[in-house]
Amino acid sequence: MKHYKLFVALLPLLGIVSSCSDELEGNRLRPSEQLCFTASLEGNSAVLSPTTRGTAGHLSFVEEEWTLETLPTASTRATLLTSLPASAQVIGYYGSTSFQKEFTLDGNELTSAEPIYWNKITSETLTVYAYAPALQGVTSETFTYTITDADKQEDIIVAKSIVTEDGFRKAVPLNFNHALTGIRFLAGEGVEGITSISVSGVYDTGTYTIGSGWAGQTWSDSNNKPSYTTNVGDTLLVLPQTLPDGATVTVTLSDRTPQTVSLKGLKWEEGRLITYTLHAGTPPQYIYFDLAAGNVNINATSYSGKVYVAGEATEVKGNHSSDNIYYVYQSSTSTEAYDKSHTGYETESNFTNKVNCRIPNYPPVKLSDGRLWSEYITNNTSVEDVIETWDDEEKVTGVAAVTEREAFRGVAVVRDAGREGTPYWINVTGKLTCRLTIDNLYSINQNSAAAAAGKPTAEEYIWPRQDGGLAFVPKLNEKSQLTVNIIGDNRFGNVHYQNHYNTGSELIFEGTGSMTVADVNYVRGNVYGSPLGYKGNVFSSVIGSNNGTYENSYGIVINSGVIFSGSTAAENCSAIGGGGNGETTITINGGTVTAVATTTGTAIGGGIGYNNEGGGGEVTINGGNVYAYNLKNQWGIPSSAIGGSGSRYAGGQYGYVTITGGYVYAYSALGTAIGEAVATQLMEEMLK
Repeated sequence: MKHYKLFVALLPLLGIVSSCSDELEGNRLRPSEQLCFTASLEGNSAVLSPTTRGTAGHLSFVEEEWTLETLPTASTRATLLTSLPASAQVIGYYGSTSFQKEFTLDGNELTSAEPIYWNKITSETLTVYAYAPALQGVTSETFTYTITDADKQEDIIVAKSIVTEDGFRKAVPLNFNHALTGIRFLAGEGVEGITSISVSGVYDTGTYTIGSGWAGQTWSDSNNKPSYTTNVGDTLLVLPQTLPDGATVTVTLSDRTPQTVSLKGLKWEEGRLITYTLHAGTPPQYIYFDLAAGNVNINATSYSGKVYVAGEATEVKGNHSSDNIYYVYQSSTSTEAYDKSHTGYETESNFTNKVNCRIPNYPPVKLSDGRLWSEYITNNTSVEDVIETWDDEEKVTGVAAVTEREAFRGVAVVRDAGREGTPYWINVTGKLTCRLTIDNLYSINQNSAAAAAGKPTAEEYIWPRQDGGLAFVPKLNEKSQLTVNIIGDNRFGNVHYQNHYNTGSELIFEGTGSMTVADVNYVRGNVYGSPLGYKGNVFSSVIGSNNGTYENSYGIVINSGVIFSGSTAAENCSAIGGGGNGETTITINGGTVTAVATTTGTAIGGGIGYNNEGGGGEVTINGGNVYAYNLKNQWGIPSSAIGGSGSRYAGGQYGYVTITGGYVYAYSALGTAIGEAVATQLMEEMLK
């Protein structure tokens, strides 16, 4: 999402006050200095999953993301700030000294009637909090707030900055974000003549701490709970909260009885802008599964899985039809709001009638520097860093750090977002047409076959993997299709797609979220002279087929979404495409695709070759942003980044690559970036 920034020029130094205890620095004295500030409004970059949230009679509503760029130009009841307002309040402390000042924001200047001075000798840490507009009566980073009139509620933006010795004499950055939640209602298909919309029974009071968020939400008067009225397209600014029992929205239409829908369990997150689109008629009827509760299996005739009902894992099963729409989410034990008691169906009746399935609304996965996960993985060439930044492998697999590898690189950003891994997986097989939504899944499953004689045991490494967190195996020589809609940030060790014959079957990826696919297992043992590392996908494509009898992966299609697929040097496998020696056809129509491999195969294309001939790749790119890297493999075998694979003893395989649009960056350390792999013998002659 676009960030709105208004950079404020540094204040000129209006005066210098001598320090009470000057510090010698080289041959000069360091005095106390006036604090200067830069300010920006970063806005909102939260990603929200479009999900059916409630129904009543013939009325349903769908919760969707809505960004600052798409705010309506018509007048709204409450005005969301898209730039810095005219005033700001800055409070803070260093050592035992505290301060509170109001600043005026005028064009490119941030000015105060009285300057603030910070003597670093007294305290090496300065903590600053800021509110805009200035809040009367607020003197610290924590305050209690009540929304008295949502129709006229002003937007509140807040900022926090901690400056240490390295930041002394530098401008203090104040990056503001929204502290409230913005909601609006739109009329969807079949909904005409809305005369009133009323939101009732929601919390209106809470305590806010910059950097920690809201807590203790309640009603200012529990005997007279608030009711907010609004019109179609108008904005209401409300208190962030998990909506309590009794929270509802009532819609009155000119030609029918008012309809009331429960909002209980819905989460309004800080800084999020949400649209509720009202629909008449029958809403999309999802079949919900919770991957934390068990495996999901879908075939030509049936489906099965589990979901929590009143906190108990309950089987979901039925007959498969091409009209079915499957939805797989994942609860978490690490955060109460996302656990089995607060997700799934609240009652047996709701489960039986397939209404009001409560889906966890996870915050987007972010790095400590504020970057979204989808931004971090885009054009990232280090597969190991991506693996370990997502989660610390020791917490996932129990394998302790060893001296041969860096003990810990990851920051476990997924755990900061209240999520955890599950050992369960999704398996789709047979001749069928299937539509599947994946919502913030994190599967640590990477199954292995029995270890071959003379090789290390299966506990020491995985050889080869048979299926991963998501697997699609069409019936041989039959046309099938699986469409995967990606929501939120998803993580798999591999996506298995085994389609040996080019008969029109397709695995299609689309959606607004991200999917990261790379090994989830750090393994011990000795594989091809590489004693340690991530090698769960040895010879098998990360997104694609295995090394074996049916190694081809015809019909991979990417329409949208942010996808990262990476293989390590220890795995020697293609990132997207055929398994060992396997062929592939791949079409990229949009989205952002990053494929990184260190392999005799390809980043995007044919499967690996070693002693035998590698696989060919037919790749068509019609749009999107594509980054493909094939780094230097340990055998020096040339291969392409996009196209065909190389081999030690055989010629390079074909690579038919057609590019009609989009942005494409391809790099190969040893072979051609795009196209056919160069034969090893030819490469050796070229290097003489």
